[in-house]
Amino acid sequence: NGCKTVEGEISPQAWCAIWVPPSTYKPFTWFQELIKGEW
Repeated sequence: NGCKTVEGEISPQAWCAIWVPPSTYKPFTWFQELIKGEW
């Protein structure tokens, strides 16, 4: 089904998967960027 865990970046085919932010990201930082669309 193309679902997979993606670390460090979000790919179009991975929306149904668990996205793992890079270890350098602070908690929820990636989520805030996701909401703002700055990725």
